[in-house]
Amino acid sequence: MNDAVKESYRAHITATEPLGPGIVQVTIAFDREFAFAPGQYVSVQFGEGVSRAYCIASAPQRPQAVQLCVRLGGGAGSGAVQELKVGERLTVDGPFGEFIIPEGDQRPVVLIAGDTGIAPVRSIVLHLKAVDDPRPITVLYEPAGAGPVYGADFRNLGESGSIRYLRGKVEDLIEGNRAALNGSLIMLTGFDPFLDRALSALERADVGRDRVISESFGK
Repeated sequence: MNDAVKESYRAHITATEPLGPGIVQVTIAFDREFAFAPGQYVSVQFGEGVSRAYCIASAPQRPQAVQLCVRLGGGAGSGAVQELKVGERLTVDGPFGEFIIPEGDQRPVVLIAGDTGIAPVRSIVLHLKAVDDPRPITVLYEPAGAGPVYGADFRNLGESGSIRYLRGKVEDLIEGNRAALNGSLIMLTGFDPFLDRALSALERADVGRDRVISESFGK
């Protein structure tokens, strides 16, 4: 993720919610108008030189309450997140990122995500549904050991027929959905080991890397 500053905003915490073991959702409200494209992220400043990039998991139709998905680790950023309280004020830079649907692209979309990489995918899917985009949407998701993130949201969309939502090992998902990949916009996101495995599986499915829009969550 690119941490070059685009613009700074003042914001405050409106809610924190556990999404699973080691994962929390932080909801923030901005002091002034904030606009972003689905799939982008922000950099949160915690003070004392600590800043971390977090993907926006909500749709841009609700910019007054932006939801961030955070995987907690052992670093200073995770420690700061665990200390956040409702009403606390923060500085937020952004939005950043090119993990977005290209303007004018009307192809069916296949979104491939691992672990918390499902956060920007959720933003994209919620946006497409909010604007009644008619294109077919397929979500291929490999959760971490703790289980699916935002699983209820995607299950409901899948059961309603709004999207195809499949979970499992990414190599199996890609191999089993070759037909959906043909002629589709393919977007891939997650941590580097997952990206490497997914890109290798896509190549075996005759999908070149130049056809894939990808976003790394780092190592």
